[in-house]
Amino acid sequence: MEVTVKGLKHPHRYVLDAADTHLHADEEGLFRRYLKSLVFKDTQKRAICPDQHMFSVSQLEANARKRRPSISTIIARQLEQEERARMATRGPVDITQVMSKLSNKGKEVPPSKK
Repeated sequence: MEVTVKGLKHPHRYVLDAADTHLHADEEGLFRRYLKSLVFKDTQKRAICPDQHMFSVSQLEANARKRRPSISTIIARQLEQEERARMATRGPVDITQVMSKLSNKGKEVPPSKK
């Protein structure tokens, strides 16, 4: 840590290499210990033979009614690609308008706060 802190006073390209090496070496040891731990073994047992749920049919039905349909990430990506394709075929683009739309996107008020 001292080496990294000293290096940050005069940063250079390799300033974080020592910390990175130490972190990865420690990660391997931690992972091996985790594999031997009771927490991992218990989780593995439950994954192989999961406990039966204790929900009644009415609770499951109520939960299903409360769920809202969400747009699939695949559909969202397709819509995004279609929009990009439409934008590309429109002709010349005024970059100032595009940038103002992007900067205003982050400032929009969420619908729940309107």
